[in-house]
Amino acid sequence: HGTLPLPAPAVCELLENIPVIGTETDLELVTPTGAALVAELADSVGPMPPMIVSATGYGAGDSPGSPGRPNLLRIIGGRMETVTEAQQVEVIETSLDDWNPEGFPYLCAKLLEANALDVNLAPIQMKKGRPGFRLTAVCRAAEAPLIKELIFNETSAIGLRFRTEQRMTLVREIITVETRYGPVQAKKVVAPAGVKIYPEYESCKDAAASHDVPLDQVYREVITRSAEAG
Repeated sequence: HGTLPLPAPAVCELLENIPVIGTETDLELVTPTGAALVAELADSVGPMPPMIVSATGYGAGDSPGSPGRPNLLRIIGGRMETVTEAQQVEVIETSLDDWNPEGFPYLCAKLLEANALDVNLAPIQMKKGRPGFRLTAVCRAAEAPLIKELIFNETSAIGLRFRTEQRMTLVREIITVETRYGPVQAKKVVAPAGVKIYPEYESCKDAAASHDVPLDQVYREVITRSAEAG
């Protein structure tokens, strides 16, 4: 195929919607194979998160590399503990006074499917006293272009405001708690003072409906059983 520009066309296709940065070099720093691995396996792209490092590995390439840049690939493995450092996110907002809010559940599902971290809709009073809504979506920088596109496509917005903010979150995971109503999912959150358990609504709702018991009874059962299990 002759001489091709760098990055190669295949790399550009694979890295669509993923943040990249150029360098002054005539060497191929990202191969199609490497780009495919990042695009397929990475949940997000950005600085290394706060973590306890458990292992580090290196792989050396065949080409000599460039001055000041060794031809090495490094992988750092570890586990995330209670997060005490801020994470950088993008906050995207728009104010709407001519949009049917019945579409919000559909839009919310689409935004979360596109890896938005949070979505909310708040009532506001707009100019000339008209009632309206403020739509807010929080996401990582890598997902911001798609989030903005979805908002433009699914609402009456003709403009967006966006800014970079810091946020702090606690480590959490979804666990399954064995109860007398069957297995029920809950969220296990690691707080500085200890572990907290939050029953998952959808799972509790299904258990309550199938056993014809009050929803609150299932909630209390999940919390009790999880405490007994430690």
